[in-house]
Amino acid sequence: MSEENLRLTIGSKFERTDFTGVEIQPSVKLLWIPAPGTTIWGSVSRAARTPSAMEQRGSISTGLLLLPGVDPISFSNDADGNFESEYLTAYELGFRIQPTETTSLDISAFYNDYSNAASYEYNTYQIVPNPYDPAADPLVIPSQTVFDNKMDVASKGVELVADWRVVSGWRLQSTYSYLTVDTQRDADSTDVFSRVPLEGGSPEHQATLRSIHDIKESMTFDLWMQYVSSLDSTTLSATRDDSIGEYSSVNARFAWLPKKNIELSLVGRNLFDNRHPEFVGEYYILRSEVERSLYAQVKVEF
Repeated sequence: MSEENLRLTIGSKFERTDFTGVEIQPSVKLLWIPAPGTTIWGSVSRAARTPSAMEQRGSISTGLLLLPGVDPISFSNDADGNFESEYLTAYELGFRIQPTETTSLDISAFYNDYSNAASYEYNTYQIVPNPYDPAADPLVIPSQTVFDNKMDVASKGVELVADWRVVSGWRLQSTYSYLTVDTQRDADSTDVFSRVPLEGGSPEHQATLRSIHDIKESMTFDLWMQYVSSLDSTTLSATRDDSIGEYSSVNARFAWLPKKNIELSLVGRNLFDNRHPEFVGEYYILRSEVERSLYAQVKVEF
């Protein structure tokens, strides 16, 4: 085996913070070219997300509960100075083949292991009389959570990219990705909400098809089609529907260069759908939606 066909790369990042001291983040990557047009590679790397000042000594007011005959109860998420770094160990394996000069196919698989992940643990409870039934047991209301690290998260998936240069000036590219996310709480964790957006906030399936066509030297027409599967939940909210249904979109762009330094373009987004939601914000009652749009642009370079 030729040394030129096998490459090993080893490196590391070293970081020091006032909160966690020195963080060592190594990486190893091996690349093998067994034959012309074929590449196989794999990598293992470790990364750390160090605490922010908010997670070490901050406080966030998250709400206020008003009950008849009871003093207002405020909700907060606070730092107790014990939040630690979150760690990621990432494993990747990829394969690329180029059967002809005009076609290529990339396949990669990944597994991401997040340890010591952030969680929000209940720390303070308010015990108040039941305002609706004085004879009933008092209400126990959790009013404060603290930043902690009692969660492990694992994500895994596959990505495919196919590229085809149909003729000179016309290129087709298609992609597909599959993703799953699983969470595991520590036995003593009281965080019952974080896993919901972690497991349900990323689409399981995504696919795209893109056409890039240089009609002639001064004219280009691009067409991009996308499919995204549904999301079960995108926020920590337990009181409202924050799911997102599957959606598709078609986008197009036509550009003309009457001169080398002037470009005129017409862009259409979400052409075959009046509107659709793509995400629900954490603190917004009304969800924003992507509407059909059409706009023109003039670009002049000096």
